[in-house]
Amino acid sequence: MENLIKSKNKEYEKLLYRIEQRISKGKKEIASALIKSMLGTYWDMGQYIVEYEQDGQAHAEYGEQLLKSLSKDLTLRYGKGYSVPNLYNMRQFYQVYNNGYEELLSLTWSHVCILMRIDNPLEREFYQRQCIEEKWDVTSLKRQKKSALFLRLAANKDKNEILKLAKNGISIEKPEDVVKDVYTLDFLNISSDSLKDESDLEARLMKQLGYFFLELGKGFTFVGEQYPLRINNKTYKCDLVFYHRILKCFFLVDLKIDEVEHRDIGQMNMYMGYFAEEINEPDDNPPIGLILAREKDELMVKYATYGMDTNLFVSKYELYLPDEAELRKLVEGALEEG
Repeated sequence: MENLIKSKNKEYEKLLYRIEQRISKGKKEIASALIKSMLGTYWDMGQYIVEYEQDGQAHAEYGEQLLKSLSKDLTLRYGKGYSVPNLYNMRQFYQVYNNGYEELLSLTWSHVCILMRIDNPLEREFYQRQCIEEKWDVTSLKRQKKSALFLRLAANKDKNEILKLAKNGISIEKPEDVVKDVYTLDFLNISSDSLKDESDLEARLMKQLGYFFLELGKGFTFVGEQYPLRINNKTYKCDLVFYHRILKCFFLVDLKIDEVEHRDIGQMNMYMGYFAEEINEPDDNPPIGLILAREKDELMVKYATYGMDTNLFVSKYELYLPDEAELRKLVEGALEEG
């Protein structure tokens, strides 16, 4: 009988595929339902604890003892999952999201525990929005929070722009939206002195391409490294080439381990011209060029790019995490001035 069924190979494969798809969908539905049920349960438990404490006008020591007692009794009745730290998280969950948690239903409890510990409401709203829209896993959320992504993006904005960033997340409508003034490459775990040359930096980025994608932002796909450009029987090579799905254009990156020079800018302009004329498809937008350098002379860059394509950018990279306190001062100052 088994041989008879499998003799109808195509029909059998279609049946198997349909069943596999339904099982996969069912597992996702179950996982989603479990997260929804878990978040709802934890939020309600947090509410019950807070209301009990408020009714009893409990002081801090009493509240701590309350959680210990609850942890002991709930663990005896229901097993693991009701430790004092987890009960504290549930209480904090309700306190932070006392107006509801519906927007968090696509996230895990681990996401929520990280988000609710962000004191600043604007920062929390930003990271929450990015988690939902870009489907960040927990590792990505931790990485972006640790690298102070919100503060780095908000540092050079005015009050209205900061509020918009917090509420809507990263909006991508034009080339400027996908280029940062400074890129944080701390994930390479090296010092600038240990870099031999541009090839060394490129190789290290390729080994950590996942983290580099996270630093670049959403919408990027990798095309190639040392991308060859043949011009008048001479071959030039662009260090890294990406394609941006949202802006529908190539994104060219040239790496420099020292200060960017005017000839580097001219070279990138040539690369962009080549892609526009030779590589672009009819529905592609003009390419974006980024020179990523260790140092940048603002005045030289201003004059060297005078009259050039506005899609050509020069940015710096840092091999260490930014000074969060300094960034926070800039953002808070902008919010107070607005």
